[in-house]
Amino acid sequence: MNKIILLAISILSLHVNAQRQKVEFNQDIVKYPELNKEEVCIIGNSLVLNKNIIKKEALKIINIPDFKVGMRQHDMFNGVVLPVQQSEGDEYYYYNETGKEYIFGLIINKENNFIRAFVTNNTDTFFGLNNVRKKADKYNIEYEYTEVYSNDCNTCYSYEFIYNGKNGNNVKFIYKEYIRDLARSSFFQEVEYDISDNKIIKYKNMEIEILEAKPSEVKYKVLRHLD
Repeated sequence: MNKIILLAISILSLHVNAQRQKVEFNQDIVKYPELNKEEVCIIGNSLVLNKNIIKKEALKIINIPDFKVGMRQHDMFNGVVLPVQQSEGDEYYYYNETGKEYIFGLIINKENNFIRAFVTNNTDTFFGLNNVRKKADKYNIEYEYTEVYSNDCNTCYSYEFIYNGKNGNNVKFIYKEYIRDLARSSFFQEVEYDISDNKIIKYKNMEIEILEAKPSEVKYKVLRHLD
């Protein structure tokens, strides 16, 4: 856990600035498991999982005391996750676009780990953070970096390879493909392999070495992920 305890908070006015940029979600691929690593999978679970995700950095507040921003009590609380929404140089702006009349958030300067809090009542214009009163009191804030995910990806492709048991010398699997998310498969196929002579099975260009197969579980290594 990467916790950072910051002792100083200052509240400053935020104005529209041409250098401030919106931080977008980034597309990434999570592949499980690691290549050539011995794993055990029980029947009905995924031996191999390739998931296309859309993510961005966020802060999870571990501990935050009560204080006011200007004349308003902030509504941030322990456990809340604040996605990064804007950046300007070394400064990153974390807050939730809640639609409330007032939005509270934190600004982290990653160069010197300095933190500032803000409030804005402008919820319509993304760059229009304003109406902030200055404050110089000191507080302790404890947080950790995390990630938030978006389902807004019409082209995201994922797949999983599921163990489906053993019948004699044959091991059985289910292959599923997904477009967008893992809620509903767009392609489904059952496959079966005889491992009496060859312990390496291939599906398309994916290769898996079967170390030990039982009706209820399989021990294996992934030699190559599906491209």
